[in-house]
Amino acid sequence: MTPYRYSSKMKITGFYILSIASVILVLTVLLISTGLFVLYSVKSKHFTEIAIEKQIEHARHIALELGNYLKNTHQVVQTSKNVLQPIIGDLPQTERILQQIINSTPPNIVYGVGAWFEPSQFTSGIQYIGPYAKRDRKSLKPEITYEWMTPEYDYLNQPWYRQIKQARGQLITTEPYFDTFTVFITLGHALLNPQQEVIGAVSIDMELSLLSEVIKRINLQPTEVIYVTTDQNKLFLHPHAPELLHFAQEQDPKIKTILDINPSILANFHRLNGLEDTIDNVALVELSGWKVHIRSDRTHLLKEISQLRNSILSTVVILWLVTAIVLIILRRAALRTQKAAAETARLEQQIIEREQKQLLLQEMNTELEVRVRARTGELSRANAEIECLLRKLEKDNLRMAAELNITRQLQQMILPRAAELLQFSKLDIAGFMEPASEVGGDYYDVLDCNGHTVIGIGDVTGHGLASGVLMLMVQTAIRALTLEQDCQLEHCLGTLNRAIYENVQRMDTDKNLTLTLLDYNEGKLIVSGQHEEVLIIRQHGEVERIDTLDLGFMIGIEPDISQFIARHEITLQPGDGIVLYTDGVTEAKNSQAEMYGVERLCEVLQHHRHLTAKELQQAVITDVKAHLGTNEVADDITLLVLKRR
Repeated sequence: MTPYRYSSKMKITGFYILSIASVILVLTVLLISTGLFVLYSVKSKHFTEIAIEKQIEHARHIALELGNYLKNTHQVVQTSKNVLQPIIGDLPQTERILQQIINSTPPNIVYGVGAWFEPSQFTSGIQYIGPYAKRDRKSLKPEITYEWMTPEYDYLNQPWYRQIKQARGQLITTEPYFDTFTVFITLGHALLNPQQEVIGAVSIDMELSLLSEVIKRINLQPTEVIYVTTDQNKLFLHPHAPELLHFAQEQDPKIKTILDINPSILANFHRLNGLEDTIDNVALVELSGWKVHIRSDRTHLLKEISQLRNSILSTVVILWLVTAIVLIILRRAALRTQKAAAETARLEQQIIEREQKQLLLQEMNTELEVRVRARTGELSRANAEIECLLRKLEKDNLRMAAELNITRQLQQMILPRAAELLQFSKLDIAGFMEPASEVGGDYYDVLDCNGHTVIGIGDVTGHGLASGVLMLMVQTAIRALTLEQDCQLEHCLGTLNRAIYENVQRMDTDKNLTLTLLDYNEGKLIVSGQHEEVLIIRQHGEVERIDTLDLGFMIGIEPDISQFIARHEITLQPGDGIVLYTDGVTEAKNSQAEMYGVERLCEVLQHHRHLTAKELQQAVITDVKAHLGTNEVADDITLLVLKRR
């Protein structure tokens, strides 16, 4: 017993040592992970500050470059004013100076230089024009134009000229404006006579769209968008100006130039072009108040933070994976002996259980052999009885099949023939009946009763021989009643019910039927008896539905139904029609178990109302078959169509 107790103590001591070591290892890894995440928090804040500072410095650099261009242009304006002031009135000299100025300015910024004069300032009655020097867009050679004095352009009333004039000797810079398919600003200075009166102005036009080249040269980051607005946030410079203007005009057709684009449309454009999560900064341009905006993708701008985060996460994951592997190895080593002992005990228990199961299995086999012998004898006797019953059933099936075939033939033989229906000259009549797989119980007939046309339609419950026989009884009885030349529908229905009721009782069956009789004479139609609805097709397109529920009672249930029988009178105009049917039409189901329905039947009748009775009947049957699809006919389909000629 001592080795066993010593071994048990060793197992318990090893388990506790493993638990303590596991806790220490987990706490150590948790502490290291926490330290790494704290390091990430500190470093990410530092990297963010550096990235934003670089972005701000970049914006300031671009603003400084744009400011230098403005300063240079200011100097050109001031120099032009100083050079042109002494030669006021000398037109050839003025033109020469303007050409020299335009040649000395950068072609990618300055569009044109002009000298403008107030009328009649030098010689009475002489109006001095304002010569304007600009570069040809293709050759870049300077040229002097005088087109500005045309009636379409009176510079004296232009906002930039009035602004220069009001400044009286101070240099002015206009707001950006759109002209000749691009955006300009005008820098100007007034020309004064010795009496310090404004007699003209010198101006330089800058084509702002050309500043995009300056920004492209400075901006080397493809994930940044740099654009410039005025101090009033009016956009005039954007690296994707054509695409932006097209997008803005789709949003608002009133927008004509880039100057019309509002901040919300600009934000939507940036969002749709992948600049939704950005870091934005603004720098001001000296001498103008312009704002240089930089929008940078946050992920790209802070890519060092992402790299640091990924590195720390990878380190933490690897650290925890190594820890988990070490814990698993230690756990398996400590439990190996314990698992071996447990496995030995389990095997011994399995051996004992297997021996017990073998004994039990032997007992069950012995009992099963006894039961099998007994069951074999019972099955032999049952098999002999089944063979006898099968032979009898085969004979009965052959006999019943012959009976059903004869009944089906009789049922088809007593239906009205096409030649018989043609004898009713005042009505166009077409009938159709298709039984289900068994003998059906549908009935319809058209009879002549002392000049009246009597129409009957009914449906016996169920299928089979009994239903077919009952239908034959009804047909024979109605024929007999009409031969007595008694066209009173109520009397016919009452007499028929008594005869059928007694036969049903004698047959000891629960069969019954619905039956409606119609009496037509000279445009008057009388309906009596309970069956499906009677449909009246008016020649103008309306389909009337006559409910027969309150016009009678089911035949063969009660000995006397005279109190339930009523009549309904209808007037038929030439071209009007009557449609009678059994539930095999309206309850026909397609593969989705959807019934054909009375509403669809009425739609087909209304659509084909102009056809003959036969054509109308064929249109309905074709539509019913199309609704059935691949489904078999589950009930007898009977349809009778009559139209007044």
